[in-house]
Amino acid sequence: MDPGKEQELVTRARNGDEEAFRLLVEDNQRRIYSLALRYTRRHEDADEVAQETFLRAHRSLKRFRGDAGFSTWVYRIAVNCCLSHRRKRSRMNEVGTDENEKQWEVPDVKNPSPLRHAMSSQTRGLINRAMDDLSPQQKMVFVMKFLQQRTIAEIAGRIGCAEGTVKKQLFRAVGRMRESLAPLLGTEGS
Repeated sequence: MDPGKEQELVTRARNGDEEAFRLLVEDNQRRIYSLALRYTRRHEDADEVAQETFLRAHRSLKRFRGDAGFSTWVYRIAVNCCLSHRRKRSRMNEVGTDENEKQWEVPDVKNPSPLRHAMSSQTRGLINRAMDDLSPQQKMVFVMKFLQQRTIAEIAGRIGCAEGTVKKQLFRAVGRMRESLAPLLGTEGS
């Protein structure tokens, strides 16, 4: 959506136009849901995070200053909701690894051999566990860089920090992932 149209919808939504807010949600919901799903790896949790994001945005719309675009602002709210969700889950000490792995499962139609399926399932499990070992900030920049294909500048703008901070968190995340995945990569002890 072009910035002029977005600003017009924000102004209308601030004045109580629910249809305008619905259009803002429609324009951003796919991107927000995608972020939430990549972060939580569960459709139910991603739905919950996305819903919470838009509820917070709706409640805070009057305080939206417009320094950045609405989509950037709502993305930052989504990042905060993802981090809150992670803290909540860790307090609940929920494991659910088997369910999480199924969310990432992509059947191999060309070669459905049981050995290949078992190996890919094991690989997904190792990657999921390695990502779970990252700090919330490291996981966020790792997901945005490698799964969403965002640039350092885009990540910095989306999460509201300096590019140097993003680079540092990304460097640390890659290092931890490399360390955690050493058995899979065959680089143990090197």
